[in-house]
Amino acid sequence: MILQALVQYYEALLARGEIDRPGWSKVNVSWRLDLNPDGSLFDVSPLQKPSPNGKKMLPQQLAVPAQVKRSSGVAANFLCDTSSYLLGVDDKGKPERTKACFEASREKHLEILKDTPGEAAAAVRAFFDTWNSPSAVEHPALQPYLSEIYKGGNLIFYYNNKPAANDSDIAAAWQQQALRHAHPVQCHRQARPRRASARQHSGRARRTKLRRIARFVQRRCLLLLRARAGRERSRQHLRHDRLHAGAKLPAAQ
Repeated sequence: MILQALVQYYEALLARGEIDRPGWSKVNVSWRLDLNPDGSLFDVSPLQKPSPNGKKMLPQQLAVPAQVKRSSGVAANFLCDTSSYLLGVDDKGKPERTKACFEASREKHLEILKDTPGEAAAAVRAFFDTWNSPSAVEHPALQPYLSEIYKGGNLIFYYNNKPAANDSDIAAAWQQQALRHAHPVQCHRQARPRRASARQHSGRARRTKLRRIARFVQRRCLLLLRARAGRERSRQHLRHDRLHAGAKLPAAQ
């Protein structure tokens, strides 16, 4: 009963967007790259929205495949990344490194999506098979925004007017990849106000408690799944040994 209640808490937090699914995170995204079915880029458009005071443009927060932590090395993200990785262009003055970034991104996308069905996955694969980075700066869809894109910010692939990450086949392919490298659940924390009422303190304490519960449930679920997989592997090995020995393994309970 306790575990069931904890799972319900976890699912409620997930539904409200207070925590991320394993393998996913919310990041700031500034630009969308719309693809045709053949993988060609047909449109580039900004995703920024005006700030509350209207003085600047702010990127949108979107749920995307969890991003890697980069320091100085080359490490590509899936479906959402900077122009160096998704387009192979930037103004950093290091063409060899920019080329390496795009090649790392290309390899990652083709590897994850190699057996993924659906039009969206096919479009992303075709993009990386046909995109010509050296001539990208001359692309008519990119030219109007290149100077702004060079300032930084994430770009994301869109297909059929929605993020490619939202495609069910692509999401399933990424989920399989993410389960191989499962991490504890990530929670969104809001900035603490300078002064908080007793009610706000109570609400913050409750959210903290729920986050801890969510982490506990996820760890328990992962442990159960791994233990179950281990038992299944042991049964398979035992069945294999007994079959070779001429004995018949009793049905698993």
